[in-house]
Amino acid sequence: LEACEKVLQASHSNHILPAFYRTLHHLIEHEQEQPFTLVFRTFGSDIDEIAELVTQFAQGKHPGYPDVRRPELELSKDGLYQGRWKEDDDGRVVYQLWNQEETKLVAAGDANILDLLEQSSICGIRDDYSYWKKSGWDPSGGKPVWIPKYASSPFSVYDHHLLFDDNIHN
Repeated sequence: LEACEKVLQASHSNHILPAFYRTLHHLIEHEQEQPFTLVFRTFGSDIDEIAELVTQFAQGKHPGYPDVRRPELELSKDGLYQGRWKEDDDGRVVYQLWNQEETKLVAAGDANILDLLEQSSICGIRDDYSYWKKSGWDPSGGKPVWIPKYASSPFSVYDHHLLFDDNIHN
């Protein structure tokens, strides 16, 4: 923890480790071989700062990556969502994505959310902390993970997630 805190203090931000930028740069260099989508997830209030930092990187404003120019990786307010678990009267629970102000429902249910993610290069989701707390911090009431493609054979290429979290339990 102390080593991470020291690296963060010397880095471009207080929220993103330099290893993330190196990983993103590697993904960009190999995008022809393996396209990617970035989805930032948080229960906290840091999604606006994360959006600003990754946008600076995409614009070549990160001191370690001045040659990067990737407008499709700029994370605008339109790409930031508020996630909410909604319980129906029949007891069924569905995950919804709302715009950041929670004035417009953007997608509901796994299939619609997958469609939205497949149309984006980057987005950010502030997940539903209240519901997670209400469900006793059970993983099934936390941050859902959507996997858009499945391997049809052991040699198939399939999508996978790189998860970075500071509070993984269970």
